[in-house]
Amino acid sequence: MNGNADAAQAWLQKAASDLTAAELCTAAGKALDVACLHSQQAAEKSLKAWLIAWEIPFPFVHDLGKLVTLCARQDPEFEGLRSPALALNPFAVEMRYDAEFWPTASDTDEALRAAHAIHQMVVEHWPR
Repeated sequence: MNGNADAAQAWLQKAASDLTAAELCTAAGKALDVACLHSQQAAEKSLKAWLIAWEIPFPFVHDLGKLVTLCARQDPEFEGLRSPALALNPFAVEMRYDAEFWPTASDTDEALRAAHAIHQMVVEHWPR
């Protein structure tokens, strides 16, 4: 691993914290909009942690599709994350401020599954 190992690990830990927050909200059946936000954030931080670990510069964006593209340039298997990443994209900004957005339990479960899939891929493909 490179000189960014500590920073990359810190980002991955933050992603794990977001997953925990999303899981707790989902399990409680409360604040499902917040669970969706934390799911998106877990995925974003996971992808950025992986990019940091590989010393790949990335733009400061919430667009998970762009981050997947950058990851896939280094490891083509990341292309398989495009669909779950794009499903999480709306939870980054648009839905946070939408007074009409109240996800169902099903929406939240799907968001959490997508976040877990992305996080797991990052962990499995972590540079050694």
